[in-house]
Amino acid sequence: LKLIPNREITEPEYLEIIRQRLAQTGIPHLRVRWIETDVKNAFVAGLKLFRFSNQTMFVGMRLREMLTIEEFDAVISHELSHVANRHIQKRVLDLMKNFLS
Repeated sequence: LKLIPNREITEPEYLEIIRQRLAQTGIPHLRVRWIETDVKNAFVAGLKLFRFSNQTMFVGMRLREMLTIEEFDAVISHELSHVANRHIQKRVLDLMKNFLS
């Protein structure tokens, strides 16, 4: 979190979308933060292993400025699909397998 200038999302209209999508995907909690630089991207960083999770979704404020609320919803849904399908964990495991072999 300290490597990227970011802040908590506090705007109610965005928090509501995030809460709805988290509930819909069955993810009980995920940190979602604005990137406070000129980044026009969104991504999830961190891992979830057993009960430990440091996963955080980052959304560029410049990206937010470009999107309608419906498009923001689509971006959140897309990023949550990566979390729900465990893409980060799968990639880390693949990297470890390749390193060991």
